[in-house]
Amino acid sequence: METKALQADIKNGQLKRVYLLYGDERYLVSYYANALGEGCDKDVFDGNAPPAEIILAAEAFPFLAEKRAVYIRESKLFAPSKKDEGNATGKSNAETLANFLPNIPEDTILIFIETDVDKRVRLYKKVAEIGRAVDCAPLAAPDLSRWVMKKFREKGKTVAPAVAEQLMRFSAHNMTALVTEIDKLIAYAGQRPSIEAADINELCTPTLQTRVFDLLAAMGKGNTGNALTLYSNMLHMKESPFMILAMLIRQFRILLQCKCANDKKIPRASMAGEFGLRPFMIDEALSQAKRYTTERLVNALADCQDTDLRIKTGRVDAELGVEMLIVSYTL
Repeated sequence: METKALQADIKNGQLKRVYLLYGDERYLVSYYANALGEGCDKDVFDGNAPPAEIILAAEAFPFLAEKRAVYIRESKLFAPSKKDEGNATGKSNAETLANFLPNIPEDTILIFIETDVDKRVRLYKKVAEIGRAVDCAPLAAPDLSRWVMKKFREKGKTVAPAVAEQLMRFSAHNMTALVTEIDKLIAYAGQRPSIEAADINELCTPTLQTRVFDLLAAMGKGNTGNALTLYSNMLHMKESPFMILAMLIRQFRILLQCKCANDKKIPRASMAGEFGLRPFMIDEALSQAKRYTTERLVNALADCQDTDLRIKTGRVDAELGVEMLIVSYTL
């Protein structure tokens, strides 16, 4: 994997002359970008910067360090839909940079940071040929759990695997959110050496996505009381019933998509990429989808849309309408 090769580059100090960092886990994109440029002179270009300025910066000698890191953030030149009007040379901006890449000075590191990337474009292929194009995808659950425990150990705290997984669920496996919660828990624990589940329940607030997943789990198990308690708690935390309904629609749609894909024997990893979901969400959705027939999920989506229409046309109170929907689909 390219992430392993990137880690080896950084660890060994044998850096390529050009890197492209992209992917859904933006924490890793930022982490690797900072690691690649550590100790270097830095130049940063945002958006559609003229290639001539980027090349000029790349060709400049480092002044205060051995190397110069030139960052190009969100250039959009790796996305095929980008209209590239080119420059005075008659070449497109992407083509100009692609032609320059083999000539990057040895004391310069060019670092592209992008959101939208198409592997078919020439600039991508050139980066992959000369340097590394690295997809910073979300970590698998076991890897993320080890990372969480490592972050606590670095601050002199221990955490059991089950507690780490609880924190991961609260933060929807988002590493940026996890860093914030880890710092809060460390400060909260004070001199205490370990982090407990009670600390997470006391200090951390699960995302709306996590709470809606829990709500659907309670509905799927036929636990009406628990489902209504979860719904009441969300309202108490000032969540809008419109937002809760929108999330229910989204989650029912995910369950239906995953159930249909699973029936077609589509691998879970392929589902995550196709539906734009993190792997743990696929796992949870498939587990929940087992409790529903395909027909019932289709009906649930139709009833969600009908509830939305009745609320917006004033035929039912928003809080009551969502509550009735929850009761109807608690098995």
